[in-house]
Amino acid sequence: MTVVFYFLNGYRFEYDDEIRTILKEFGTDEAAVDEENTTEYLRSHTAELDLAGEIEEWRDELVRHGLDQLTGDSSDPND
Repeated sequence: MTVVFYFLNGYRFEYDDEIRTILKEFGTDEAAVDEENTTEYLRSHTAELDLAGEIEEWRDELVRHGLDQLTGDSSDPND
């Protein structure tokens, strides 16, 4: 949910396993979560992105995939 929220607001959230610990603490004992450390973690794992560029790239990939499927030219060995 956090990844989608960030993306819709023009940011990429690149998380690692540490986020599981933070979310578990938050879900079991909210008062135990260190707000400063959590805020720093979120800041250090977030980068601004070009949302229009990301959407264009996805669209291009989808069109290519669709054309590959229609023409049988898929480069995916699992197809």
